[in-house]
Amino acid sequence: MADPEGKQWWSSAKRTTSWCLFIAASCAFALYLFCVGSPDLFDELWTLYDRSLRGSMFSGFLSVAGFLLALHTFIVVKMKEEVYENDAYIEKLHNEYSKSAAFSRYAPLGNLSGLLFSSILWSVLAALGQLTIGLIESVYPFCALLTTVFTAIFVFIVALYYVRTNIHEWLDLMAENEHILYSKRMRERDNPKRN
Repeated sequence: MADPEGKQWWSSAKRTTSWCLFIAASCAFALYLFCVGSPDLFDELWTLYDRSLRGSMFSGFLSVAGFLLALHTFIVVKMKEEVYENDAYIEKLHNEYSKSAAFSRYAPLGNLSGLLFSSILWSVLAALGQLTIGLIESVYPFCALLTTVFTAIFVFIVALYYVRTNIHEWLDLMAENEHILYSKRMRERDNPKRN
């Protein structure tokens, strides 16, 4: 039987990626309008891209994709162990969503995983675009290539934000656990058990 919350994280990651794609396509369309209005601008942009940016963008996006692929499993597993299986997090979650019947403790982790995967996918597409449509000297393929590049950048930034949010949650839980342990030690020290 399918878990209704199991789809929740993916729809959130898809929605976020869709917004990034929309913003990237809007930026590329604006550039297209400038290029159509001024062919000299396109020639200058193409020369800059062809001579200076194509190789760097290919290796840069391929490196980002490889780095995220290697880090994806580590981040997700470590966050699951340290945050989402932490008793303080579970208690906090139950307190916040006690009136709501539909919640999933792992939904934010699934969203993070989906965004990291989406960032990997868009980075690979942007890198491959440099070797395929990036070789065609025309406004349309150039704008399509810029859409993949901008989308990869935007999704990467959003994924970094989600990683940062999860790390802050982790650090907050560590501080809370340390405070609880310190308070417990102080009580034990002040009130020793009598035998």
